[in-house]
Order: sequence, then C-alpha cells, then structure tokens
Amino acid sequence: MTSARLSARRRTEYIAQAGLFFGSRPQSLRQTGYNERMFTPYQWQEAMSNRAEYVESRLTLGAPVVAASFEPGIVMLTYRRQARKLFELYDRLAFGGVGQQSDIESIRLAALDFAHREGFARSENDVTLHRVIHAISAPMKAAFADFSSPPVIAMALFAELGNTMEEDKYGIVEYDGDFVTTGHCACATPHRGEKEGVAAKLHAIKPKGLDIDKAVETLKEIWVSSFQVFEKSDGDKEAPLRLEAAILERDFRKEARFRVLDVEP
Repeated sequence: MTSARLSARRRTEYIAQAGLFFGSRPQSLRQTGYNERMFTPYQWQEAMSNRAEYVESRLTLGAPVVAASFEPGIVMLTYRRQARKLFELYDRLAFGGVGQQSDIESIRLAALDFAHREGFARSENDVTLHRVIHAISAPMKAAFADFSSPPVIAMALFAELGNTMEEDKYGIVEYDGDFVTTGHCACATPHRGEKEGVAAKLHAIKPKGLDIDKAVETLKEIWVSSFQVFEKSDGDKEAPLRLEAAILERDFRKEARFRVLDVEP
C-alpha cells in the first residue's frame, strides 16, 4: 500500500474517531428509521434552514472570541460566565469556543485527540492548523446534516503561532462545518452584523511595540465597543461576565507557549 493511501486511511480513521466526541451518530438516516425519500428538495432545504436558524439563535447567547498577532505572541480574549473558553491544543496551537459549553468541550477533545495522534504518527511539525481544522470540520458537518440527533451548538477559533507575526495563522469553524482561514487576526462571533466591523478594528491594530498588557487592553477595548449587547442590565440575575485572556508566546526558549493571563475585569 502506498504512503498516499496510508495517509488517506489514517486521516479517515482520525475523523471517525473525532466523530465519537460528538455522540454516536448513524451513518445514514435510513439506519434510524428515516427515509430520505420522505423529503422533497424543498422540504430538505427548509429543514436545513430551520436547523440553522435554531443553532444561530442559541449561539447569539454566547460571548465572542477575538484574537490577534502581536510581537510577544498571539493574544486571545473573550468573556465567560463560568467554564473556561480558551485552551491549548498543541505546542503552537490554541483553541477558543463560542456556544454551548458541552459542545465546546467536545470540539476541544476531538481536536486535542487528533493533534496528539497526528504528532505521534507523523511528527510535531505535521500538527498544523489546517490539518486540525479539516479533521474537525468533517464531523461537525455530519452532525449538522444528521436530523436524528441534536446539532453542535458551537463555533471554534483556532490559532497557530508562527516564528513571526506574519506567519501566524487563524481559522474559524462554523457550526455546520464550514470554515475559513486568515492571518493577523480573527473573530469568532455569531453576531453577523458586527463581524465586519470587528474585523476592521482588529486589522487596524498597530501591534509593533505593544507588550502583553497593552495587547490585552487593545483587544478588550475592541470587544467592549463591538459587543454592547452583552452589557449587564440591573434586572439580569445571571452570573456576571468575567474577562478571560490567554497568549501563545513567541519566546521559543520556553517549552510551554500557552499561558492563561491574569487580567483585571
């Protein structure tokens, strides 16, 4: 068997393994008693549209995640009520999630498992943002199209640290498995109206000369000015939002690049 076939089979196995973290999902609707012939093309499109509308309505309750490149490294910032939302995946990879906490954890575990399996089977240099995103997007797409089980109510931001700011990479994976990769900065937000405005503010950052504290303050100002919908009202009885920030440090003398930052509210 050629190396190309081995590579394809290994990736298929990893994707199947990642799918386990999203629950035991049947391979076809027929296996659960559904018959795809029950759906006309119009009904299928309408069902998918309703499913997307439901997921997006739930996602709007989640606080967005922003990230940008600075000289000290990649800084990620968000707000949370309880559980953490920013995590390390691998030596140069970090992850941030928006949405239902259980689904965020499922995506994190799937990405973490794939990254370490890939690093063991290949090498550390082969564990890249693009490989992780491709492995995660497939089961998320399958979960969204599977009407026999609940969809994944989460979207993910992945960041990969480069040797320089210009080499940093970012990726956003949507709830339906669609994804986009960028450089310099990224924002995972379900609020479509604010997405372009936030992107413009992030791209307008002049990162040179900014230390970690200034970088956090810059991202905090952008977040607060962009997502005023999360301002706490007097009648809000939910737990208050707490600032969370982390960095993938560009100091290659350190073995541990990822660090959760102590930040003021």
